[in-house]
Amino acid sequence: MKRLSKISIIFIVIVITMLSGCGKTEKAGNEQAAHNYEDNKLYIDFKEKFPNREAIICEHADVTNDGLEDLIIIYKEDKNTRLIVATDSSEGVKYTNEVPAPIENQSIKLKNIDDEKEMEFIVSGSKRGNLGYAIFRVENMVLTDLFGDGMEDCC
Repeated sequence: MKRLSKISIIFIVIVITMLSGCGKTEKAGNEQAAHNYEDNKLYIDFKEKFPNREAIICEHADVTNDGLEDLIIIYKEDKNTRLIVATDSSEGVKYTNEVPAPIENQSIKLKNIDDEKEMEFIVSGSKRGNLGYAIFRVENMVLTDLFGDGMEDCC
């Protein structure tokens, strides 16, 4: 019974997320990333370490539950669109592994779905009309795909 209610909640969150993300364009995402984050320490580090990566959209929150703000970044490098999370630590800025991200209409929504320590986030988007989404969590600096559908068709 408890599992069924979590699945129901996840489904509802996904539907809401997909509906809210459909209106964004890649250009709007670029403007949002550049405009809202150019003074952000993690964004500045990302741009300095990876000058060939163009941030499309970013979202900040403490997704690692360490009391420090993290930055979720969907970026484009060459023809690939990827997702990475930058975290701040006493050892400087660290990065998770990279995973494929949607090509168009990218959206990042923060949701603590399971009420556990780390914050989950939902990435949705499309590629030539194919919609997809995935729910991620950062565990030990690794992006973990908890649940998703259609991402292989939109990345």
